[in-house]
Amino acid sequence: MPNSRDISAPFAAILPLMAATCTALLATDLYLPSIPSLPLWLGGTLAQAQLTLPAFFATFAVALLLYGALAETYGRLRVLLTGMAVFLAGCVLGGLAPNIETLLIARGMQGAGAAAAPAVAPALVREIGDRTTSIRALSWLAVCQSIVPALGPLLGAGVLALWGWRASFILLVLAGGICLWALLRWRVSFAGTLATTKPEHHAAQALWRTYALVLSRTSFLGHALGYACAYGAMLTFVGSAPFLLQRAYGLAPWSFAVVQAAMVACFMAGAMSSARFVESRGVRRTIALSNGLFGVTVAILWLIALQSMPSTMLTVTLAMLPSQIGLGLRSGVSKQAAMDSVPERPSSASAMTSFLCFGFAVIGNAVVSIFLAFQILPVALVCLTFFLVGLAASLLPWRPARSENSSLEIRR
Repeated sequence: MPNSRDISAPFAAILPLMAATCTALLATDLYLPSIPSLPLWLGGTLAQAQLTLPAFFATFAVALLLYGALAETYGRLRVLLTGMAVFLAGCVLGGLAPNIETLLIARGMQGAGAAAAPAVAPALVREIGDRTTSIRALSWLAVCQSIVPALGPLLGAGVLALWGWRASFILLVLAGGICLWALLRWRVSFAGTLATTKPEHHAAQALWRTYALVLSRTSFLGHALGYACAYGAMLTFVGSAPFLLQRAYGLAPWSFAVVQAAMVACFMAGAMSSARFVESRGVRRTIALSNGLFGVTVAILWLIALQSMPSTMLTVTLAMLPSQIGLGLRSGVSKQAAMDSVPERPSSASAMTSFLCFGFAVIGNAVVSIFLAFQILPVALVCLTFFLVGLAASLLPWRPARSENSSLEIRR
């Protein structure tokens, strides 16, 4: 049996957790190239088809908060296994959906189940290894989380072209089933190292008290809202891009994979530069630069929307790239600073930050789905609104309650 403090191969040790996380994230992007064609196969309107994305994000966001609390109460691996089972049920229902309404329900179930892996897996990684091996393992997890959004649409376009839209759900059923089996075997291997917990009688009350505490910290709101606005704008564009590329520009489904790959590459470039930039310039300047790059994206989108620039795949893609570099720059910084703002509840602060990210994505995608006829204009409007909200959030006073082990130095 592996020792909880001696993991010589972090990649191999967390492979089931990585697979579960990647499968959950793949559910967001794999079927996106199919959205513009769903009304032809299932009936309903294009707006209803577009709502299948915020339906996923809405349940995903709420479930993130619940899984975080349930994992502390009932055990992390047990919650992860339950979430994967719900995810599998949603995938099966989606693959068999006879109409768009059923698909909306299936996507909601997928989101509710998919949230378990990103909510619980990082804590499980820390539970089975010491600090050094955990950092290495978490790095592998982050790499997978960056690659999947780039590969998902490309794989989805191929699956759509060869076997049709239902095949993407069948693929997720197979992947989810394998992950569930692997996690059950992984539980046996690490049975002696995983923490055991006893259910608390007032877990629900503790949940609301915890998140009320998190939201009462202005420094948390400043960091979390700013990051969530930029993240929500990105997911709003991702949700509307298949429609723009296929319906407005007349391009093939694979074109979205190209756009997504360019965005992910810029995000990774920003993320890899983040540590050095923070060390030399400080947190405030890093976030200010990120806001500035977000503003560049908003300005270009409005030039396209007002027809001062041509509306093409190239111009729209180029418009999004600055904000993705900025999002990568501030990703780790903002999340770490948000957790430092609530040192007594860092896991809850992390969960609330993720909830806000997907909450803004739900709002943005819902608005765009209503005004799809205006093409890029609703995307530009949502991005402008989120930019202004994030800018206002960055002006909130930063008075983090510092923890003794905080690894982020906030330079004023």
